Parts: sequence; C-alpha cells; structure tokens
Amino acid sequence: ELTGEPAPVLEGVISSGSSGGAQLQVSKRGTLIYRKDRLATRDVRLGWLTEAGEFEPVLTVGRAEDLRARLSPDEKKLAYSFRSVRGFTTWVKDLGGAQSRALTDDGGMFDGLAWTPDSTAVGYVKANAMYLSRADGTGEPVRLAEKGSLRSILASGRRAVFNIPGEGSCFVAAVAGEGAAARLE
Repeated sequence: ELTGEPAPVLEGVISSGSSGGAQLQVSKRGTLIYRKDRLATRDVRLGWLTEAGEFEPVLTVGRAEDLRARLSPDEKKLAYSFRSVRGFTTWVKDLGGAQSRALTDDGGMFDGLAWTPDSTAVGYVKANAMYLSRADGTGEPVRLAEKGSLRSILASGRRAVFNIPGEGSCFVAAVAGEGAAARLE
C-alpha cells in the first residue's frame, strides 16, 4: 500500500504509446535513467538525473523511434533497442566510456530486454524468438525459445519470465544449460 501524497520529481519523461508506461528505470542506489526527448524526429538522449536535478547525458541515438533501455544489475552497462531506418537493432553500452556494441544488426524487437543477474548477458527478442547474448559481444547468440517476449531473468539466473504477445498470459520457465546450451524448459 502506498501512503502519503505523491511528490513530482521530473517532467517531460516520454511514455510508451502502447502501454502508457514511463520510459525510465531506477538503480539500486536510487539513480534515475530516463528518456527525455519527446519527438522521434530529433536525436533521442538518455541520461542520469543527478541529485541536484541536472541532466547528465549517457547516450544519444539519432532519430530513433520506440527506444527501450535496461540498466544492468551491476549498473555498469546499458542494453537498448530502437527502431531506425535500418529496422530494429539491439545494443549494449559500457557506461565506463566504451563504444556501444550491436547485439543484433536487424530484426531485434524493441521489447523484451532482460539482463542476467550477473550482468554478463542480456536477453532480447529477434524475429519473435527469445535470445540470450553475452554483453561483451563474444560467442554466438543462444535461442531460448521460438516465440515470446522476455520480461525478466530472475535473481537466481535459472528462471525466465516471459509473455507470448496476443495470448494475454505470463509464463515462467526454467533456464537449462549454460552458454550455447542454454534453453527454456
């Protein structure tokens, strides 16, 4: 139960056209990362909101639509997907300053990003199937399931929560195997 009066902390956070949910995430320490720009015809910027209320840019994606981002559990990396003129693309950015790495070059959906609890891999949707790739870009992507939209990989790293678009249900499945042998049971 929520108690007390809500206090506004930020204006101008973009929300999803389909769900109405705000495009933001709060870290374990309480730091907020959010999508600031409202128009897909301009560069889209993601950044930190400091305690002083200042916007510190982390990433600028030119003319992107349907941007989704997820902060890794260790708060050192950012996975993001967006639609551009080339189609959907999924990336990982090391927040320590390294360049972003593409996990998909086309066909990755803008929804369904989920980190493993140890921040070494990120799950995503590509061509309606769920995949898991190492965040450092090494190795081959692992197909977890033929269809679905990944929502979360639970803290143990052994279970995944997902839904199948259009079916209105949420599922939990065990993640069996490691690396290239990983799959949902």
